[in-house]
Amino acid sequence: MKASNFSKFSILHSWRDYVALMRVEKPVGFGLCLWPVLMALWFAAEGTPPLVLCLVFTLGVIFMRACGCVVNDIWDRDIDGKVKRTNQRPLVTGRVSVFQALVLAFILLMLSVSLLFWLNPLARLLAPVAAILAVLYPLAKRVTSWPQVVLGVAFNWGILMAFAAVTGTIPWVAWLFYAGSIAWTLAYDTFYAMVDRDDDLHLNIKSSAMSAGSWDLALIAAGEIIFLSVLLFLGYYYELSAYYYTGIILVFLMMTAQLIYARSRSRERCFKSFRQQQWLGALLWLIVVLAFYLN
Repeated sequence: MKASNFSKFSILHSWRDYVALMRVEKPVGFGLCLWPVLMALWFAAEGTPPLVLCLVFTLGVIFMRACGCVVNDIWDRDIDGKVKRTNQRPLVTGRVSVFQALVLAFILLMLSVSLLFWLNPLARLLAPVAAILAVLYPLAKRVTSWPQVVLGVAFNWGILMAFAAVTGTIPWVAWLFYAGSIAWTLAYDTFYAMVDRDDDLHLNIKSSAMSAGSWDLALIAAGEIIFLSVLLFLGYYYELSAYYYTGIILVFLMMTAQLIYARSRSRERCFKSFRQQQWLGALLWLIVVLAFYLN
């Protein structure tokens, strides 16, 4: 077999295409998934989470987020070719085959499974749900007008796993933080949906931006307010100091500035507001860490 033909069947024929398939060069999604999970670890451990769990959940987010991106592109390969923002993705152009993408997704899933050794039985029991949600989420935009809610359910499942890994239970505050984080996901992914609204309308793809219509920014504001309100309550529940509340107010002001910036609803401004959410997540995690440290 010629080398050129062999390369077509080699899963290592172009590492850049696999990097693109896993969105490694676009870490926004990894951050948005990671920061709530790390905050959950700090809340569950009341400021002193085991280092090994921090490492396990960080790697778990990286592997599962990458796996979810690959699965998403497998489901959406026909749709992505009709959207300007995604028409050069590896599966669309044929640089990576569906079989190769499936192999990559399986490898990433197995890497995630290998981390379960470090978790307790309850956290392990919750893990398969995360995998199922990652596989099924791409179908949500085809069957529901609110796929961003489904994304929130999938993206934030690690919060429940984090509480389970630390405490051996899933207390009601874990469910409260989980619900608040779903509201935040609905908010920031509506910014993202506003970027693709014209393409989604043409392709009959459902999204929160289309469902909300002219109330899209109000929906984002409501989701952010719910999320920050939950964080304020958690500050009260864990008896955190005034520094914590000052930080939450600062994030509220930053979110308000983003909404004002995106009021024109232009693609560029909505996308920039979406990208900035990862930094808000990082800031919120830092606020939680410092609040427990200074408490």
